[in-house]
Amino acid sequence: MKEREIEIVRYPQMSGLSIFLDTVSYRTPHVHEEFELLWILDGRMDIGGFRPQIRVRRGDILLFDPGRIHEFASEKNCTFLCYQISRDLLRSYPGIDAIRFDDPRIEENQKVKSLLTEAARSYLSQEKGYELTCPGLMAQVFGELIRMGAAREATQEELAERQTRSQRIEKIIRYVDRSYMHKIRLTDLAEEEGLSMGYLSHFVKEELGLSFQEYVQTVRFNAARKMIETDPDLKMLDVCYLTGFSDYRYFSRIFQQRLGMTPEEYSKAPKRPVEEETRIHRSVHSLEQFYSRGRSLELLEKYLSTSN
Repeated sequence: MKEREIEIVRYPQMSGLSIFLDTVSYRTPHVHEEFELLWILDGRMDIGGFRPQIRVRRGDILLFDPGRIHEFASEKNCTFLCYQISRDLLRSYPGIDAIRFDDPRIEENQKVKSLLTEAARSYLSQEKGYELTCPGLMAQVFGELIRMGAAREATQEELAERQTRSQRIEKIIRYVDRSYMHKIRLTDLAEEEGLSMGYLSHFVKEELGLSFQEYVQTVRFNAARKMIETDPDLKMLDVCYLTGFSDYRYFSRIFQQRLGMTPEEYSKAPKRPVEEETRIHRSVHSLEQFYSRGRSLELLEKYLSTSN
């Protein structure tokens, strides 16, 4: 059974907060029960799940609400600092459960970046007392964002509707995740859910920013890309059929459109070396790398020194 794309954050160091560095080529649509804040350190990335799609670059900061679906895609890899913050960590603010950031893009704010830098350094180095320092710094970040007017308090009706929509799109994502290697149709899922084809088609487009078939194509492409990276000696025709493509010419055209090269050329292209990174794939389709605390701190300092 494949993993559900609700990400369960386990907070390996301290309760309610996780800070780590991540390099992404592709991350499938997913949701969190926590707030997720990204600070882009290097590269560019498209954020799916919004209309229009959001493109971010080095220096940008984004903040995703709990239960808000989002997807990451980068042609040449994008490295970012990720902060996953439980609402329990911010419980001192009475309206935290209703706080929503309709636009995940955060305006340039040097105070916010200074607080995020201090929190990351403290967390990654595990300096003495960081268990007390980091929650206080993240509370200051949210306080500053609220003062900036970046957030609003949603109504109970809005919160209930968001939960329903998140559950529905999660079911669609799981359906594609377990069936992409076969012929799949949205009509089958519509019948299973007792919904009209027109409604479900519009719903997918609204939530993912892609049509159902475009999303299936994206999942198949990234499954093929990961399969080639894992075993470049595989026959490309086998990769084509194993990942749900029924026509090799179409399969090859998708690679040329998205990467500017054929599958054969991609299998022979030099791949980014892995030093201290640990490859962790939460889903069979995701292409991302995580770093040790020491390497994360080193890369953060490198970014800060070149951005001044």
